[in-house]
Amino acid sequence: MSPSLPVPSPLRQDNLDIFRGLAALAVCFFHFTSRGFLPDGVGTRIFTHGYLGFDVFFVISGFVIPLALHRAGYGIGDYGIFLRRRFFRLFPAYLVSGLLALALWYASSLHPAFRGSRPYLTVVQGLGNLTLTADLLHTPWINPVYWTLAIELQYYLLIGLVFPWLVSAQRGRRYAAMALWLLAPWLGPLPATVWTYAALFGMGVFAFMQANRLITMRTCAGLLMVAAVVHGVRSDWLSSGAGLVTALAILLLPPITARPLLFLGTISYSLYLIHVPFGGKLINLARRLPDSPALRVLLLLLVTVTTIATAWAFYLLIERPCHEFSRSARFARPRKTE
Repeated sequence: MSPSLPVPSPLRQDNLDIFRGLAALAVCFFHFTSRGFLPDGVGTRIFTHGYLGFDVFFVISGFVIPLALHRAGYGIGDYGIFLRRRFFRLFPAYLVSGLLALALWYASSLHPAFRGSRPYLTVVQGLGNLTLTADLLHTPWINPVYWTLAIELQYYLLIGLVFPWLVSAQRGRRYAAMALWLLAPWLGPLPATVWTYAALFGMGVFAFMQANRLITMRTCAGLLMVAAVVHGVRSDWLSSGAGLVTALAILLLPPITARPLLFLGTISYSLYLIHVPFGGKLINLARRLPDSPALRVLLLLLVTVTTIATAWAFYLLIERPCHEFSRSARFARPRKTE
């Protein structure tokens, strides 16, 4: 029979929202300050590492999705329902953000000072963006952050199949399922697939298993260290460190209460989707103002606040209704016993 798993407290769940919000904000600053918007300094050197927010998202997904499946009593027969729920939760907002990106691109091209490429979308590029396969089709993304959503989609396809073994009463199945996340990055140079980032997702998966008493803390610590080495060797050591810190923070930090950060976490997906097409356009306008360091810092703060406010509106109008609709698809059966 499958073991009975305790559910983490709601306050500890707030930590995950805070981590999401901080990761989204880091990615915003990474994109807003690229190409020398701010004068060189300590702040800009920190912002150049904002891309590590991508890795934080992968680890959080590695933890949160198995947790959601556990709470829903997921069984392999619910695979289709699980994918349908993820689709309706995430894809409509993704599609609207893509249309927004195209509209802003076209509107920008009408300005006399526009210096970028004119709006043009090939059939292959449109298909690649619509199906989240642009990297596999070797065609550009409309929005540069979309590549991570393609990796997340592949992760959903994988975790829905692997999860029953992760919580199996048979130790051999559990360890085989855990080994997958450590072995997958060695399959070859597949940068556009989940295999490349499997060790990062695995860090979140291992944290889920320890939090739910499926493995001991000592075993989890060992697996996290191995995953960090695997991702460091196969990909990037800074990315590996960010993932390890995130997994440990999920497991070890006490509950955090910070309403502004919780708010940021709530709208993090909307912020992530629109910060480049919307905030990026504001940054481009700000570049035309006098090149004063103090003014640039002020403009960066103004653009960030404006983008967060727009993301909030996007969340209320687009993302939240999608969340509510996705909840209507319920898993049909309790998790099977063995």
